Amino acid sequence: MFNCDAARQDEWLEHLTTLNQVQRGLPGLISATLHRGVNGRTVGNYVVRAAAEGWKAMTRHPDVVEDMRPIMAFATFEPHLQEPGEVIS
Repeated sequence: MFNCDAARQDEWLEHLTTLNQVQRGLPGLISATLHRGVNGRTVGNYVVRAAAEGWKAMTRHPDVVEDMRPIMAFATFEPHLQEPGEVIS
């Protein structure tokens, strides 16, 4: 979950969209979905990866590190790694 000033939510979504496009070319990505917080101050980036190791490798990839710089200049985030539970479709 990312947190930032509501006035910058659109800019923030653009940066995260670019970041997800970079991740698209990296191993292990299954899907990524951005969610805009109705409060204007949060954005969820729900990413599904084949394994936690893929996420860890992604966080060290030079292109990802570079794309995170402008995001972290005005936002904070708290990553949550989760295991699958029940699936409802």
